[in-house]
Amino acid sequence: MPGYSKNTSLKVINKEISLYSDNFNIKSVMKQMSRIKKAFPNLSSGFYDILLERIKQANFTNKRLEDAVNNLIDNYKYPTPPISAIISFDKKIKVYTYNDILEMVSLGGDYIFQQFEPVKIYNGTKPFWASVIDIQTYNIERHDTKHQQQSKKS
Repeated sequence: MPGYSKNTSLKVINKEISLYSDNFNIKSVMKQMSRIKKAFPNLSSGFYDILLERIKQANFTNKRLEDAVNNLIDNYKYPTPPISAIISFDKKIKVYTYNDILEMVSLGGDYIFQQFEPVKIYNGTKPFWASVIDIQTYNIERHDTKHQQQSKKS
């Protein structure tokens, strides 16, 4: 999936990571601004100035902006969309510390280790954990452990 990353330097905020890690360039921004203008022709030029400022501040990537504009065009029902309808768009997954996983195990049993695996996104030197479904869906790179290697051999 273009724009989604195996990048190990993704920022974890509130135990969530954004799945976007591609680049940001003005050519892509101008293309998306043009699409917004065609879909919503009554927007003022000030809207685009503020939008550009906000997407830079929010560290948007090309793919995140494209997905946000697609979402806006597909789903916004009012004649004048707010900038927040674009800026608030993101695709995130929840990640867990090893202590979070141990707490889940104490509440629900060892089957938790079948539903979550460590990934190459780190909390200091220790990997965060993500659901196997998210790992497979978004092609997130796994953190190899002896336990995983042994279970793969079985």
